[in-house]
Amino acid sequence: MSQIRERAHRANEASEETVKVVMQTAEQTGSITKALENILKEVENIKDQIENLAANAQEQSAAAEEMSGAMDTSTKSTMSIAQRIEEMTQSVKQQADTSQDISKYK
Repeated sequence: MSQIRERAHRANEASEETVKVVMQTAEQTGSITKALENILKEVENIKDQIENLAANAQEQSAAAEEMSGAMDTSTKSTMSIAQRIEEMTQSVKQQADTSQDISKYK
């Protein structure tokens, strides 16, 4: 009978130890779950930041293209103005030469 009691007592202690281990495991699982949830939130934040950076880069690229086009147009206009000034300079020079030639004959 004492052996049965002793075995029952050991079985009861083993059961209690098992319950403690299960409870500790459950607590650790809860902590791990919270840590993983926090990691997931951080990953989502990083993903959002990357998406924002990508959107900003696209906006900057579009702005750079627009500026490039405007600069190209400005350059073409400047070259056209320079060409017209050159033509006007030539015309004025020709008129001055013609005026000198006419004044020689007077």
